[in-house]
Amino acid sequence: MPRTTSDVTGTARTGVLVDLVARLKPGDVAVVAHADVDREVAAAVVATGAAAVVSGAPFVGIATASGPEVLAEAGLVLVDHAGPELVDAVEDGQRVRVVGGELRAADGHEDDGNRVLARGRVADLALVRSELEAQRSDLVAELDDMVVRSVEDAGLSRDEVALGTVGLPSLRTEVRRRPAVVVARVGPAEQDDLRVLRPFVRERGPVLVCAGGACDALVAEGWVPDVVVVTGGDPGSVPSADILAVVGDVVLLENGDGPSPEREALRRAGADDPHVVITPAAADDVALLLAHREGASLLVGVGLRSRAQDDPEADRRSEASFLTRLEIGSHLVDAETVRTLHSSRRNTLQLVLLVLAGFTALLAALSVTEVGRSWFDDLGTTLGGLL
Repeated sequence: MPRTTSDVTGTARTGVLVDLVARLKPGDVAVVAHADVDREVAAAVVATGAAAVVSGAPFVGIATASGPEVLAEAGLVLVDHAGPELVDAVEDGQRVRVVGGELRAADGHEDDGNRVLARGRVADLALVRSELEAQRSDLVAELDDMVVRSVEDAGLSRDEVALGTVGLPSLRTEVRRRPAVVVARVGPAEQDDLRVLRPFVRERGPVLVCAGGACDALVAEGWVPDVVVVTGGDPGSVPSADILAVVGDVVLLENGDGPSPEREALRRAGADDPHVVITPAAADDVALLLAHREGASLLVGVGLRSRAQDDPEADRRSEASFLTRLEIGSHLVDAETVRTLHSSRRNTLQLVLLVLAGFTALLAALSVTEVGRSWFDDLGTTLGGLL
């Protein structure tokens, strides 16, 4: 449950936040020099039960560092802009108090409560979200300034620049104005996400896009993909012939060094005419941008990568992923968000049906009374005159 006060007292743990996760205990105060924290590290900090994070630097430094938002949503007290000397001013294990934008000593000395170790700025959820949005807007503007003129001169789309490729295909599957669920991998956590999404998929009929390796698991859940993205050089990304026989589009990613073995594997499986895309980007980024460019009304991600993988193309894939997230922006949500929104929509519908049912019951009760019969007779006469 989010805190209702910004006044907390706890044990200070100093260092780099990702390294502090193993040492943080419930009620601790993390004291760090930096605060560009990704979502995974932030979630790990929240799980420790830490009460506050005090940073010498601004919490929002780059637009894709969504960790501060996770921390604020969980109700941790956040203070930033506390200065570069912050970590040196606080001893690891020292009792401290965070009140307002101040970090004070609370280790039993007589002057405790007045001894200020550092001063910063309280960063609540509204402030963090506002600064993240401003950073994203600035980065998108910078991206536009850098590439738009050259992109237009070359006759390319910004999607193609983000992926480092030319010629994104037009899909045969009808995507426009439909939600799209993009599944990159299916492990235990993703299986939970799929179960969460089941009512949404059943009622909204979204386009199902999967990276090849996730397709078999997706079918095992009873879902039939519409679009499959296969990665050249990854034999495991080629789905079974049964799946390829029912999908609307097969997209094959290659690196430009000639036809990949997966192209022949697709041909043998019956997919003779895949959309071939020459790109270093990962399958989930291509899938997201394809669905976005085709006009999907909403993108729901399952099993998406949150950081570069440890492979020779990591830097280029990280850049493509960064640009992809900038391009699609708020169109991308996760399964939990969909469940919240979908439940809200269902609750509204249920309320309407409940009101209608109550009104019907009221009419039925009136119809057996003398006043009700008279009213219905008058209503029938009036309607008869109109007709």
